[in-house]
Amino acid sequence: MYFSEIEEKLVRVTYSLMADSVYTIDCAIPKLIKVIELIELEQQTIMLEINRILELSDEVYEV
Repeated sequence: MYFSEIEEKLVRVTYSLMADSVYTIDCAIPKLIKVIELIELEQQTIMLEINRILELSDEVYEV
């Protein structure tokens, strides 16, 4: 999932909390937890990619 999609989910939850008197924090918490999980997953993916690139660059310099 892209950061823009995660951001969209966060904005949707935030807007619902502000605009809808029926939508409560209890309704938002599961969605916010999901957003946090998605951000953590995206962060892990980015870190793995950075490490892969670093390993490849180390291999190039060793040759």
